[in-house]
Amino acid sequence: MVAGFRIYAAARLLARCLAVSVQPAARDGFRVLGDALVWLTETWERVRAANSSGWTPGSPAAVEAAADSGRWGPSAGRNAHVDGLLPLASATDHLATLADVLRSPRGFFASYTLARGALEASSRTWYLLAPGIAPDERARRRVNERLYSLHAQVLLLDAVGEPMDEAKQLIDQLLDGPARRGEHVKRAKGFDPPYIQQKRPTEMSLLREMTADAEDGVDVGGASYRLLSGVAHAVAYGLVQLIEPIGHAWEPGVSRGQVNQSSVLTAAHFLAVPLAFVQAAGRVIEDYGWDATSWQEPVVAALTAWRDHSQLMEAAALAPHPG
Repeated sequence: MVAGFRIYAAARLLARCLAVSVQPAARDGFRVLGDALVWLTETWERVRAANSSGWTPGSPAAVEAAADSGRWGPSAGRNAHVDGLLPLASATDHLATLADVLRSPRGFFASYTLARGALEASSRTWYLLAPGIAPDERARRRVNERLYSLHAQVLLLDAVGEPMDEAKQLIDQLLDGPARRGEHVKRAKGFDPPYIQQKRPTEMSLLREMTADAEDGVDVGGASYRLLSGVAHAVAYGLVQLIEPIGHAWEPGVSRGQVNQSSVLTAAHFLAVPLAFVQAAGRVIEDYGWDATSWQEPVVAALTAWRDHSQLMEAAALAPHPG
């Protein structure tokens, strides 16, 4: 459905454009990008609501839920499909809010934080609802997500001086059965969370998988995530991308600057965001057996808007620059 918009297009942009200065675009450009996100989120919400957020009989989710082996605990296989929908709800909210920010006169820096959150949430749904994996593997992934969450809860409770016994007991219950069966089990150590068989993958590793077809050896997933994180975490290399010098330097090495963001630059930097959301939503639709007819046209329209803007960025990067 979106083969023509594969994220490897972003690879060339990221490789060529990070240091390119682009003239500010009119607010109409940001409105186009914001409207595209609204098309995606509102259409997704209609598809979800039409199916009452439940899977259909005979769908992959229904088949796996009925055949749950219970290897990783009661209903762990079924709950993996249920839990896969929740991160996408977060991604949807992030995208809807990002659309509001893009169409407002504020939020140049904040938009990167929202974009990063949408990427992270989309990657979790994409991971849990991967097609073609064994049902027991999906259930294991879900248990590891629970272990990660419970460990974070323990750390939070410890920080505020609240009892941690219940959360620790739940962690032990999830680990004890696999340990008795001889599974590889890793207990929590300090800030490192527990897991079964394999560590819970990081968001960056998932984004690299989602963009594994990138061309020219460019690490699209890693570059996209570092780019957004640099601004979200207020790291200098991230922040200065949005600043352009003005006037003369106060002194050697110090100059005045102003925020200079454009819809063209935003489209290039955020291109992975709507693509990741579409991939994650597509996995829910496939897993739950939903009719995707009403979803396809808005997806193509939205990604076309982002692609067209990011191609303007590529043209700017490839054009000869004086000096």
